[in-house]
Formats: sequence, structure tokens, C-alpha cells
Amino acid sequence: MKTIEPFIIKTYKAGVNLRKASDEQVKDTLLSLADAIEQNVQTLLEANEKDLSKQDPGNPRNDRLMLNEQRIKNIANSIRNISKLPNPGGKMLE
Repeated sequence: MKTIEPFIIKTYKAGVNLRKASDEQVKDTLLSLADAIEQNVQTLLEANEKDLSKQDPGNPRNDRLMLNEQRIKNIANSIRNISKLPNPGGKMLE
């Protein structure tokens, strides 16, 4: 069984690098992510189907986890909307 520690370390390091990114870099990365999501709809649907096949079919979470083309498009659009917001990174709120 894999431990979660390597993932925590990678996540921490990614967070450190993200804090160093400029607002423009963050925005460009979010827009690239949204584009990549829309360009890989079929791959995402296949992976999602594989994941769902491992779940109990009666599990109520399945509806929330199930992806379709519209949900994927909505995810990409939400990421684009987030890219328009001010970057809160590195800013003291209070």
C-alpha cells in the first residue's frame, strides 16, 4: 500500500512554487488547464467510467462523481471564470 507522504510533500512543494508565480502566470495556467480539459473530454470520460465501475452502483455519490460532456464543459468554464478573479495568493487579508 502506498503512503500519502510523497503526495503531501509534492503538494507542499507545488504550493511553494505557486506562491512565487505572478498573477499572469496563474491566469495563464488556469486558462491552459481549462483548454486541456476541453481537449481531452474523451480521455476524461473513459477514466471517469473506469472509476465509477469500481463503485457500488447503488452509491448515492455516483451522481456527483459522474462526468458527461456538459459537466466537463462547465468545469472548464468555471476555471475560466476563476482566472478572471483577483489572485489572492501572497496577500494579507487582515
